[in-house]
Amino acid sequence: MDRDAIHSKRLRQLYDYWRSKVAGGRLPSRAAISPAEIPQLLPYIFMVDVERNPLRFRFRLIGTQICQWAGRDVTGMYTDDPIYGTRGSQVTHQYAEVAATGRPLYSEQPAARPERDYVFYDRLVLPLAQDGRTIDILLCGADMLPSTGELRAGQFRQMWGDPPGQ
Repeated sequence: MDRDAIHSKRLRQLYDYWRSKVAGGRLPSRAAISPAEIPQLLPYIFMVDVERNPLRFRFRLIGTQICQWAGRDVTGMYTDDPIYGTRGSQVTHQYAEVAATGRPLYSEQPAARPERDYVFYDRLVLPLAQDGRTIDILLCGADMLPSTGELRAGQFRQMWGDPPGQ
Protein backbone atom coordinates (compact mmCIF):
# COMPACT_ATOMS: atom_id res chain seq x y z
CA MET A 1 0.00 0.00 0.00
CA ASP A 2 1.24 3.48 -0.84
CA ARG A 3 1.27 5.47 2.42
CA ASP A 4 1.51 8.75 0.51
CA ALA A 5 -1.85 8.07 -1.16
CA ILE A 6 -3.60 8.49 2.20
CA HIS A 7 -5.14 11.97 2.29
CA SER A 8 -5.82 12.18 6.03
CA LYS A 9 -2.95 13.09 8.31
CA ARG A 10 -4.65 11.10 11.10
CA LEU A 11 -4.86 7.97 8.98
CA ARG A 12 -1.22 8.32 7.93
CA GLN A 13 -0.37 8.43 11.65
CA LEU A 14 -2.47 5.32 12.26
CA TYR A 15 -0.79 3.52 9.37
CA ASP A 16 2.68 4.47 10.66
CA TYR A 17 1.73 3.29 14.15
CA TRP A 18 0.47 -0.06 12.81
CA ARG A 19 3.64 -0.47 10.69
CA SER A 20 5.75 0.12 13.81
CA LYS A 21 4.02 -2.93 15.36
CA VAL A 22 4.73 -5.27 12.43
CA ALA A 23 7.70 -7.41 13.46
CA GLY A 24 9.58 -10.01 11.49
CA GLY A 25 6.96 -10.08 8.75
CA ARG A 26 4.27 -11.01 11.28
CA LEU A 27 1.11 -8.96 11.68
CA PRO A 28 0.59 -7.26 15.03
CA SER A 29 -1.96 -8.63 17.48
CA ARG A 30 -4.70 -6.67 19.21
CA ALA A 31 -2.56 -6.79 22.37
CA ALA A 32 0.21 -4.91 20.55
CA ILE A 33 -2.10 -1.93 19.99
CA SER A 34 -2.06 0.38 23.01
CA PRO A 35 -4.68 3.14 23.19
CA ALA A 36 -2.29 5.04 25.50
CA GLU A 37 0.16 5.34 22.61
CA ILE A 38 -2.35 6.92 20.22
CA PRO A 39 -4.86 8.92 22.29
CA GLN A 40 -5.25 11.61 19.62
CA LEU A 41 -6.44 8.98 17.12
CA LEU A 42 -8.97 7.14 19.31
CA PRO A 43 -12.03 9.18 18.23
CA TYR A 44 -11.29 8.20 14.61
CA ILE A 45 -10.65 4.48 15.14
CA PHE A 46 -12.95 1.51 14.96
CA MET A 47 -12.29 -2.21 15.33
CA VAL A 48 -14.04 -5.03 13.55
CA ASP A 49 -14.04 -8.67 14.69
CA VAL A 50 -13.43 -11.20 11.94
CA GLU A 51 -15.67 -14.22 12.54
CA ARG A 52 -15.16 -17.33 10.47
CA ASN A 53 -17.48 -20.20 9.47
CA PRO A 54 -19.33 -18.30 8.17
CA LEU A 55 -17.20 -15.25 7.44
CA ARG A 56 -18.83 -12.22 9.10
CA PHE A 57 -17.64 -8.87 10.41
CA ARG A 58 -18.87 -7.41 13.71
CA PHE A 59 -18.15 -3.88 14.88
CA ARG A 60 -16.30 -4.30 18.17
CA LEU A 61 -15.54 -0.68 19.00
CA ILE A 62 -16.39 2.66 17.38
CA GLY A 63 -14.61 5.95 18.09
CA THR A 64 -16.68 8.85 19.37
CA GLN A 65 -16.06 11.07 16.34
CA ILE A 66 -17.18 8.31 13.98
CA CYS A 67 -20.39 7.82 16.01
CA GLN A 68 -21.01 11.56 15.85
CA TRP A 69 -20.54 11.66 12.06
CA ALA A 70 -22.74 8.60 11.56
CA GLY A 71 -25.41 9.78 13.96
CA ARG A 72 -25.42 6.39 15.70
CA ASP A 73 -23.25 3.80 17.43
CA VAL A 74 -23.15 0.48 15.59
CA THR A 75 -21.04 -1.37 18.16
CA GLY A 76 -22.07 -5.03 18.15
CA MET A 77 -23.73 -4.87 14.74
CA TYR A 78 -22.58 -6.82 11.68
CA THR A 79 -21.77 -5.45 8.24
CA ASP A 80 -24.48 -7.71 6.80
CA ASP A 81 -27.17 -6.15 9.01
CA PRO A 82 -30.14 -5.04 6.85
CA ILE A 83 -29.72 -1.45 8.06
CA TYR A 84 -26.73 -1.13 5.69
CA GLY A 85 -28.60 -2.22 2.57
CA THR A 86 -26.48 -2.90 -0.52
CA ARG A 87 -23.61 -0.88 0.96
CA GLY A 88 -23.14 -3.57 3.62
CA SER A 89 -22.23 -6.19 1.04
CA GLN A 90 -19.64 -3.86 -0.50
CA VAL A 91 -18.07 -3.14 2.90
CA THR A 92 -18.16 -6.87 3.73
CA HIS A 93 -16.34 -7.61 0.47
CA GLN A 94 -13.61 -5.07 1.29
CA TYR A 95 -13.16 -6.43 4.81
CA ALA A 96 -13.04 -9.98 3.42
CA GLU A 97 -10.25 -8.94 1.07
CA VAL A 98 -8.13 -7.68 3.98
CA ALA A 99 -8.97 -10.76 6.08
CA ALA A 100 -7.89 -13.05 3.21
CA THR A 101 -4.75 -11.25 2.06
CA GLY A 102 -3.44 -9.62 5.24
CA ARG A 103 -2.80 -6.45 3.23
CA PRO A 104 -4.01 -3.03 4.39
CA LEU A 105 -6.74 -1.33 2.40
CA TYR A 106 -7.17 2.40 1.93
CA SER A 107 -10.18 3.88 0.20
CA GLU A 108 -12.33 6.94 -0.15
CA GLN A 109 -15.92 6.10 0.71
CA PRO A 110 -19.16 8.02 0.22
CA ALA A 111 -21.35 8.31 3.30
CA ALA A 112 -24.97 9.26 3.83
CA ARG A 113 -25.41 11.25 7.01
CA PRO A 114 -28.53 11.68 9.14
CA GLU A 115 -29.02 15.19 7.73
CA ARG A 116 -29.37 13.49 4.32
CA ASP A 117 -26.30 15.12 2.90
CA TYR A 118 -23.53 13.10 1.34
CA VAL A 119 -19.81 13.34 1.95
CA PHE A 120 -16.65 11.38 1.34
CA TYR A 121 -14.45 9.99 4.04
CA ASP A 122 -11.07 8.29 4.04
CA ARG A 123 -11.03 4.77 5.46
CA LEU A 124 -8.02 2.67 6.38
CA VAL A 125 -8.37 -1.04 7.21
CA LEU A 126 -5.41 -2.73 8.89
CA PRO A 127 -5.19 -6.44 9.74
CA LEU A 128 -4.41 -7.72 13.24
CA ALA A 129 -3.63 -11.36 14.01
CA GLN A 130 -3.16 -13.04 17.38
CA ASP A 131 -0.85 -15.63 15.81
CA GLY A 132 0.79 -13.14 13.43
CA ARG A 133 -0.87 -14.69 10.37
CA THR A 134 -4.59 -15.44 10.73
CA ILE A 135 -6.48 -12.14 10.76
CA ASP A 136 -8.95 -11.98 13.64
CA ILE A 137 -9.49 -8.22 14.05
CA LEU A 138 -9.43 -5.28 11.67
CA LEU A 139 -8.05 -2.04 13.06
CA CYS A 140 -9.70 0.73 11.07
CA GLY A 141 -9.63 4.48 10.92
CA ALA A 142 -11.93 6.98 9.27
CA ASP A 143 -11.61 10.69 8.67
CA MET A 144 -13.99 13.01 6.84
CA LEU A 145 -12.65 14.59 3.68
CA PRO A 146 -13.10 18.33 3.08
CA SER A 147 -16.52 19.50 1.94
CA THR A 148 -15.33 19.63 -1.67
CA GLY A 149 -15.96 15.88 -1.65
CA GLU A 150 -19.72 16.26 -1.19
CA LEU A 151 -21.99 14.16 -3.35
CA ARG A 152 -25.52 14.75 -4.52
CA ALA A 153 -28.01 12.05 -3.56
CA GLY A 154 -28.26 10.82 -7.16
CA GLN A 155 -24.51 10.28 -7.40
CA PHE A 156 -24.55 8.36 -4.11
CA ARG A 157 -27.33 6.08 -5.36
CA GLN A 158 -25.54 5.53 -8.65
CA MET A 159 -22.37 4.40 -6.87
CA TRP A 160 -23.78 2.63 -3.80
CA GLY A 161 -27.53 2.12 -4.06
CA ASP A 162 -30.01 3.61 -1.61
CA PRO A 163 -28.44 5.26 1.45
CA PRO A 164 -28.89 3.40 4.75
CA GLY A 165 -32.26 3.97 6.37
CA GLN A 166 -34.15 4.58 3.11
